[in-house]
Amino acid sequence: MMREKWIKQYGHLLDKEGAFLKAIDKITHAQRYYERQETQFCSPDIAYGMSAILKTLPELNAIKWGGYDGAERVRFLIAPDFEELNQSDFGIQALEYQFPSKFHSVAHRDVLGALMGLGIQRERTGDILIGDTSFVMILDSDLCDYVLMSLESVGRAPVKGTKIELSEITEMIRPIKLKSDTVKSLRLDAVVASFYNLSRGDAQKLVATEKVKVNYRPTVSNAYEVDVEDLISVRGYGRFSIHAIEGTTKKERIRIVFSSSEN
Repeated sequence: MMREKWIKQYGHLLDKEGAFLKAIDKITHAQRYYERQETQFCSPDIAYGMSAILKTLPELNAIKWGGYDGAERVRFLIAPDFEELNQSDFGIQALEYQFPSKFHSVAHRDVLGALMGLGIQRERTGDILIGDTSFVMILDSDLCDYVLMSLESVGRAPVKGTKIELSEITEMIRPIKLKSDTVKSLRLDAVVASFYNLSRGDAQKLVATEKVKVNYRPTVSNAYEVDVEDLISVRGYGRFSIHAIEGTTKKERIRIVFSSSEN
């Protein structure tokens, strides 16, 4: 019964791989059999839906973790409410690979392609963090030895990997950039126009043509009012969050603070 309700409510999260269905099946299993369940890595949109569902289920205890604070791809541990859960319970591991940056460059898509070439499904891999001379990947613990033995190049770059502690990857995390502005209202078109320095008309066209999502849900109403912690993504532009709403100015404009990851 609840499963069908969740599918109807979060139908926009359904995909051909069935990732969302697999994730909510972990919830129903934990409910029915009182057994701890761990999901595969969830994309940010599915993770958002899972978090919303789990907040409505007080009989369950759940935590999410992607290897470091702020990870985009995360896994969920779900258990009866009497069971204690810890980050150390997750079956994930980090690998760091060095590459000769003087002669080669490595991009996210190169690393992902190399993993797919090894027959590894995306749901078994977490975030991939690219540095100047190395990259870090987070994945299922039981895949680490296979990847270390098999992955010798990414694109044209020779690579050499080693296991690292999850606590060692924080230096590669992109910092958060804050930007302040004032807007006439909290309407979606006004906020998009402000962040991307667009005309109100151009922002309205983006919304009307279904290029804007709020919290991973397509939103076609320019009049939609945003709130603190809303995540807005605009196809072809990027994404940002509403970090804070700080009252109004003397001219009755609303002070707003945006946050986004620096490139």
